[in-house]
Amino acid sequence: CNTIMALVNDGEEVIIPAPYWVSYPQMVKLAGGEPIIVNAGFEQNFKMTPEQLEALKSQIKAKESTVDSEAEEVNAEDTVEDVENVEDAEVVEDDTKEE
Repeated sequence: CNTIMALVNDGEEVIIPAPYWVSYPQMVKLAGGEPIIVNAGFEQNFKMTPEQLEALKSQIKAKESTVDSEAEEVNAEDTVEDVENVEDAEVVEDDTKEE
């Protein structure tokens, strides 16, 4: 929760891949953000696709990402291609974030 509180400003939208830890959306709301849930279930090997990220670009204002360390352990089988595909999705960072 401390990481989310430190990273999320009021009104920012946070992408949360589903399935997710049950408290993630509430943590985002507590920080003043708006959770955006994206299905990344069994049929996708619990990974968001580059296409999903591209589709989100036109729907969201600020870009933050929640990383579930437990899910990373489950996804330890990520291939180099998986990582390159996500890197190619090119999510633009919001430069208007207050400091």
